[in-house]
Amino acid sequence: MRLTVKYVTVVVAVVFNKIRSKNVKSCFNNDDFYIYYLRDTNRNPFGCVALRRDKDGNWARGISICSSQDQFIKEKAKRLSKGRCIKALFSKQSTDPIQANDKDVMCLVGNWHNSPKSAYSVSLTEQELQITKSNDKPVFEGV
Repeated sequence: MRLTVKYVTVVVAVVFNKIRSKNVKSCFNNDDFYIYYLRDTNRNPFGCVALRRDKDGNWARGISICSSQDQFIKEKAKRLSKGRCIKALFSKQSTDPIQANDKDVMCLVGNWHNSPKSAYSVSLTEQELQITKSNDKPVFEGV
């Protein structure tokens, strides 16, 4: 029996949400993430990065990057990056490398090319160290 990836993802998400809907929703609280946007030279956003630390002190990073053919929507980018960050925290793995097939996006992505979209136990960049310096966000305890 062959299932499409979308169908499997939806089934897993529905089952997961039925089991832990309250806890999963609480994982996505905006106040628990450090969020920043990737911008081009004209200061237009083309991507979003979400950071969160677990109770062991490991950082997780979720990245979403918009194709140059698509309209960038902040809420969608934020939702994707937070979901990928949570995925890294649950799995304690780095997965889904960024594959920019688009020449314009490739130029913008730069250092992020081939980085995982969902990364666990990452070293923070200088910019991320500045953003997280306040250390005022709660750590991820799991569900």
